[in-house]
Amino acid sequence: VEDAFGGGAQSSLAAGRAGAKGEYVFTANNPFAGDEQALTKGKDLFRRGVLTEAALALEAEVQAHPKNAEAWRLLGTVHAENDDDQQ
Repeated sequence: VEDAFGGGAQSSLAAGRAGAKGEYVFTANNPFAGDEQALTKGKDLFRRGVLTEAALALEAEVQAHPKNAEAWRLLGTVHAENDDDQQ
């Protein structure tokens, strides 16, 4: 997972959010934290085009289940669609 998010030049916006190379920086005070339905909600929000909230839901999912490859992949897709693919 680290290699999927690391490497390359970072914009100043992304550099402010990103940690060490390959380290994903999660949003503080995520309203989806602890939500057992975070993955389902993230998928639904993504389908509806609500990308910022979809990213939050998917962040909550990967924090709760760090080995969930589907959630990591979808989170990357959401960032790419939201023009935030440096994260």
